[in-house]
Amino acid sequence: MKKNIFYLLVFLFVLPIAGSAKTPANNSDKKWWQKPMRVMRRNYGANYEKFLQNDLSALARETRDVWHCNTEWIMATLGSSPGLADVTTFDAPGYTKLKALGDRDVLREYIPIAHANGIHVIAYMNMHWFSYPFAEKHPGWEQTLATGKSYGRVHPLYGNGTTMCVNSPWREWALRLIEETAKTGVDGIFLDGPVVYPGCCYCQTCQELFRKETGHNIPASEDWSNPLWKKFIAFREESMVNFLRDAREALHSVNPEAIIYLNCGKWRNDVARSPEQLEPYQDITGAEAFFHPGPQAHNIYKTLIAAKFLSAGNNPAMVFTHHALGAWHYLPLPPTEMQLAIAQTVAGGADPWIAIFSDASRRSKKEAVAGVAGMQAFLEKNEALFTGEISQARVALWASEQTSRYYISQESALYRKAGSGREENLIADISKAKRSMDWARRKKTSAGWLDGEIQGYFLALSRSHIPFDMLWDAHISAARLKKYDVLILPNVACLSETQKQAIYDFVRSGGTLVADFESGRYDERGDKTNDAQWRNFLGIKEMVSAFTPSVIEDYLRIVAGEPAVGGLITSQLVARPQFALKVTANVDTKIPAVFLQANGLSYQGLPADSKFPALLCRKVDKGRVVYFPSLEGEFYFSRKIEQHRMLIANAVMSAGKNRMAVSLEAPATVYMEVRRPEEGKALHIHLVNSGGDMQRPMTEIIPVHNLKIRLRNIHKGVT
Repeated sequence: MKKNIFYLLVFLFVLPIAGSAKTPANNSDKKWWQKPMRVMRRNYGANYEKFLQNDLSALARETRDVWHCNTEWIMATLGSSPGLADVTTFDAPGYTKLKALGDRDVLREYIPIAHANGIHVIAYMNMHWFSYPFAEKHPGWEQTLATGKSYGRVHPLYGNGTTMCVNSPWREWALRLIEETAKTGVDGIFLDGPVVYPGCCYCQTCQELFRKETGHNIPASEDWSNPLWKKFIAFREESMVNFLRDAREALHSVNPEAIIYLNCGKWRNDVARSPEQLEPYQDITGAEAFFHPGPQAHNIYKTLIAAKFLSAGNNPAMVFTHHALGAWHYLPLPPTEMQLAIAQTVAGGADPWIAIFSDASRRSKKEAVAGVAGMQAFLEKNEALFTGEISQARVALWASEQTSRYYISQESALYRKAGSGREENLIADISKAKRSMDWARRKKTSAGWLDGEIQGYFLALSRSHIPFDMLWDAHISAARLKKYDVLILPNVACLSETQKQAIYDFVRSGGTLVADFESGRYDERGDKTNDAQWRNFLGIKEMVSAFTPSVIEDYLRIVAGEPAVGGLITSQLVARPQFALKVTANVDTKIPAVFLQANGLSYQGLPADSKFPALLCRKVDKGRVVYFPSLEGEFYFSRKIEQHRMLIANAVMSAGKNRMAVSLEAPATVYMEVRRPEEGKALHIHLVNSGGDMQRPMTEIIPVHNLKIRLRNIHKGVT
């Protein structure tokens, strides 16, 4: 196929596999929010009276015809400095309305106009950013640290403001406000917060609830060796679930058809707001993926990974994108970056949301619209095709929330901070730092490893054009895993016995497991286990210790041919991942690669092979296990060394069976997603070209040519 991909459009190919393709499913039985949504929010800061200075009918038409959105967020409470979450834009008895609005009511004025133009209205309610004077009027409402000081006084929100506790009497204030908002006729409510912030909450209400639940006080300091601390971590998440459950009940007491959702996170939640635990009590699962110029912007798939993780659940997913240049809110994103965000959102199975800052949309409207209109018009025109798509991926990447929450490696040698390995001006950084014994730092380090692992495997699979799904912890069951040929555990250190059993059954029935580092070494609450069956399953005879972290002059070597090292030749050297374990292998396990003995010094002669394997492969009944005793994904994500992409891709593609129906030959920056409609024998192949001009923000996408797509008849094995 010869085709240019301009910018970041999602090209949709409807390709019959067998028989004639049917039209997409009849979507008349789906509710409005279960169909593709294109959402926007206009931000006027603390001056929301400016909203009513517009011709509201013209504004609704602009939402529909210029921005091509079918849903709009309208502020019900303000999200701006100095913490105006208690200030409403509508009439609500007992609550403070924005004084500049006078006797006008934003929601009640705009909702009927929006509805007349085919626009659904979601009320935005800030539930996390309050002023200090508001807190002083309501003692006991603030989230409190163990020191007795409020979180917002020690860590001012956005530089000026504090936050409330979901268990305190504030919750009744918030639930009544939700009921008042529902009375305006909104189609739904979005809660920006609340969340439980790090180190919180030690308010009187939380202390009493925790004592009632456990019989103990909340531990005075972070201590992951204390079971009560882990109960406190679980208590924080349960508090959020209880609040959202009650918020939904409050909304439905007025309008049973209205939807509700909040600002979730992803698998790593330094604040308590678990997408998986909150899912049953919200109608949409959404989270931010804002672009910020700077060192972290090198990950071109930030929006895509958010979309795929959020869409793993049962709810429709939504990715929030500020149409703003990071912290410069009144500068719109360059058109290319905005197109990239929308394309990745939709390719990842989520709905796009954009926030336009009012001054930006007036002063730079042409540039702001340029990044949105074409993509959104395409999505609007093809809305039926995007409704109810089903992924056809045969590979699953597990993003483990329980590991992120509870995992702290007990290998103390891993907490040595290695030098960067960088050599400049005849100076090489090979420093050996002291070990960290600080619980908070160890927790942050371990959670950071998981972040890097997930993003590294995500990047390697994407650049290898291997379609894959992301899974949550609850998805690890025999029934769910039957869909896949390969399951990837990116240092999923914390596993329950039930999850292990599902994995055993998956592999024994013909699946391939790709796992690395400390996967399965701890139970679901992060307690270390001595599970000989699991070690044997991975091919490990003994976990000996850990290598000292190193990013200089340490290697592994390919020693034998095996599908998992395809493309690499015997005796080839490969950079050793920074974090690696010393393990020995069972006799029934193949060792295609070994670590060299530790070096760690620059310009040294090559040492001999160590006795420790760098890769283990073994057959288990009808299936296969590939195990890396290192943080393979994290190292690839942080260093981008091509041989490690090859090792990850080979490990996946070495599966004993392969039912993937589509393969792609294209530059690595072309991302592929394969889905089919709910009815019909067709495939939808989404292609997103993220190949830009080697800087972020991007200003140009480089067109690609001569892509080759191969379809395989999975029933007859014909390509």
